Amino acid sequence: MSIANYRPTAPVGISCDSDNESSTLHFEREFAHTSEEVWKVITEARQVQRWSPYSLDRDLTVEGPLVITMNDGSEPGQYESTVNRMNSGKLVEYTWGESLLVWEIEATDSGSRLTLHHTVPNQEWVTSAAAGWHMCMDVAELIMNGMDFGELAPIVGAAAMDYGWQRLADHYKVVLAEKAEQGQ
Repeated sequence: MSIANYRPTAPVGISCDSDNESSTLHFEREFAHTSEEVWKVITEARQVQRWSPYSLDRDLTVEGPLVITMNDGSEPGQYESTVNRMNSGKLVEYTWGESLLVWEIEATDSGSRLTLHHTVPNQEWVTSAAAGWHMCMDVAELIMNGMDFGELAPIVGAAAMDYGWQRLADHYKVVLAEKAEQGQ
């Protein structure tokens, strides 16, 4: 399979908590890979740049400052960030501009479960984030399966539109609206 043949996997379950100041997207993904393999792909700087819209100036395995550089052409191009919490192999929390990312990993009988809690200051960003993270996790899984896309995944930023980002965003917008109506 080449990246030209990539199509997003089926949408996954998500939820969102909102208050007057922020919204937190809860995005869960099951992998047929060990928690150790998933931990490496989400914390090693050389791995992160292969599937995410940004690069890191260091691994996420130590608390403290870091610089995030955007790979998708968005502005600002860099963010002074901080790893706030890190529990090796289980949890990493860091800032990304006005956002807060908390990644949690747990082992399962069939591999591992990765849960992302992405807090944003504007609820309008949630469906875009859900669609973007969905595609990022697809690429991360393909990388763990042995596929090589080169240094940077080509489905970030505007290029994601060519691979089904809008369909995912539309789906997650409906799902999150329905959950909000039901009080979930």
